[in-house]
Amino acid sequence: MVATLPDDILHLICLELSHLRDFNTLFQCAIAGKIMAAPALANLYRMHNSAPVTTRGIDEFELSRSERYGNAAQELIVQKWALLWRSILRSSLGKTLYTYCRYIRALDLRDLKYLLDEPRFRTYDKKFFADELAPFNIEIETPRKPGKPGRKANASRRLNVLSIINAIGEAITLQTPILEELSGEISGSALSTWTSRLPRLRSLELYQGSALKDGTENSIHVHCPFFRKLSIYSWVGDDADQQMGNFLVGLRPNTLEYFEVISFSDLGVGTFLALNHHKASLRELRLSNLKTEAVYALPALKECTAIVILHLEELHGTTDLTDLGTSENNILLEMMDWLRSCKQLETITVKNMRNGPAILTSVLLENSIHLRKVEVEGYTMRDNQHFHRALASQPDLQSVKLKGESEDVARDDLDILVGSLSCLVQLRDLQLREVSDYFRDEHICTLASKLTRLEELYTSGFGITDIVWRDISRLSNLRTLSFNAMTGFTLTGILGYISSLGAGNKGLVISVDNADPSSNLDEEEQRVVREAIASKVEGRFNFTLMRGNDHPNLRFKTKPLMQRPDPDQSDFEGDSD
Repeated sequence: MVATLPDDILHLICLELSHLRDFNTLFQCAIAGKIMAAPALANLYRMHNSAPVTTRGIDEFELSRSERYGNAAQELIVQKWALLWRSILRSSLGKTLYTYCRYIRALDLRDLKYLLDEPRFRTYDKKFFADELAPFNIEIETPRKPGKPGRKANASRRLNVLSIINAIGEAITLQTPILEELSGEISGSALSTWTSRLPRLRSLELYQGSALKDGTENSIHVHCPFFRKLSIYSWVGDDADQQMGNFLVGLRPNTLEYFEVISFSDLGVGTFLALNHHKASLRELRLSNLKTEAVYALPALKECTAIVILHLEELHGTTDLTDLGTSENNILLEMMDWLRSCKQLETITVKNMRNGPAILTSVLLENSIHLRKVEVEGYTMRDNQHFHRALASQPDLQSVKLKGESEDVARDDLDILVGSLSCLVQLRDLQLREVSDYFRDEHICTLASKLTRLEELYTSGFGITDIVWRDISRLSNLRTLSFNAMTGFTLTGILGYISSLGAGNKGLVISVDNADPSSNLDEEEQRVVREAIASKVEGRFNFTLMRGNDHPNLRFKTKPLMQRPDPDQSDFEGDSD
């Protein structure tokens, strides 16, 4: 008698394989026999949207489009991609042995759109829409340009992608009782219908927010008690703000936990006031490409004080709220008051906002707030010393990302920045872009010697040499090291650093960009470095020479570099007596 494992053990094995994203082993389990087929297929289709042939399976997806593969290999991947969607659709029609679609928890119709738009799919579309899938082959007739006189112009036909997506979505959502995530470019009428049959829906990611206009909030309110997340790519229109406000208020109060706007929108005060309907539940708020009117309206969010993660990004970066004595300055103060009242705030990102450093300074200095991550982009180092000093007031910070102009910086600006960052001994991730353009060896050495827990370090700089390797070698957990700086590293210096690496540096990627041409590593030397780091820690090495005036310090058109003030040089020093 052959011993067999209990069904629950088989399910646990397949579940663990799904956690490991081991698609190949799960597939082998599925074809091994009836006992393994059900748990293997269930876990395969629960994570089908992360399969290597889909757009979320990024590695193979990108490789399939690279020159490393021939046309035949690329077409094979597209066929596998199409076969995955065909099997899901056929199962929704009851034409497969197992009802794959009933295992699905995330339906990403964006991936289906990418497939239908893929040029290589045209050679496979007839097979895809064969037999019972023929009704989904919806086409648009496009008149061609007139031919020769006396000849009738023929019409060309192409797929009506959006109509196909909505038709396929209609069929699949009829058979997905455990669906939790839905995303794509969906029509409003379809969305309202679909949500009424998805009792476990938690997340919506929509290309156009206008899909929410047709009373979808009523359907979600009644049929989707677990709905928590809304993300839209764009919503432009005169009624966008009001309609979004109506949608948010129509949901069950204090249920929305995540709200995101990715691209352009006309959302503003109506939306922000409506978000207060979820003031006790809203944990993550991401607002990108804010227009000036929307920036002025941000204080309307003052009741949303349970926020843990906040992302604010202005569209044009021209709004100035610092004109004292005006209503704009009152808006700035109200915004600061709102953020200081968010006691659970851990992550804050401010991009392209002229008053971003001032707003963040008030948050950094609030003793009752303990930040873990700060990201600021689109500011100037000059006149923002208070912001840099305030960074040291948040000792729990684990990630700091700064990107801003360093033109006309003084030595004090650099010292204050480096001094504050050196106090953040819990940092794991430090990324400095442009603000570090004038960094020298001593600045990088100071940071590396103080911030010994760093796992990722990105910095620019000027005239960086092998001197930095000794202190960087103290970073025993470093996994990513990037120099977007004019460097003068030698083969001996780099190999010496690699020899100091330990187990905590496994997989380390070293990128040297904008290397000084006078310190070039030839192809043989680069090969030696790549072999050394691969052998030592299974790491990688990337090397790029500076081209022309790539380095920011060499881009000034008004004066050559030698005539520009050196931040290390006193105002009283010069070439003449």
